[in-house]
Amino acid sequence: MGIPMHNCGTSASFKLWVDQIVTPLGRNALSDGKRITFLIATGSPYRPGTENACKYFLEAWLRTLFGYLGVQDMPFIIANGAAAVKHRKVDRATFLQPYLEAMDALLLNDRESNFVARAKLQAANSLDRT
Repeated sequence: MGIPMHNCGTSASFKLWVDQIVTPLGRNALSDGKRITFLIATGSPYRPGTENACKYFLEAWLRTLFGYLGVQDMPFIIANGAAAVKHRKVDRATFLQPYLEAMDALLLNDRESNFVARAKLQAANSLDRT
């Protein structure tokens, strides 16, 4: 599920979609072993240690919301600092490479691949882009 971060939260259209599904589905509606992989793009870096870290609560909100719906497996790929591409501080292909690799690894089904996917995901999420 691709989600842009707007003004320290989710987009209005995504929030509207959430409001339309949560009430009809109810608690634990998705508890049958579903996995949702979240792809979050942020303009500024929000990882721990940055000045914006205290403003990043989108992942916690999504974990709470989809946990309420019963989803237990929620890997996150967070493309921090995507504005650096727009401002030509980093090449688009270079910026996207670790995130694309993490997504590819998540799509593989065997146990070893899932371990590698989690490791790549952690590496991609800890990149320090300015």
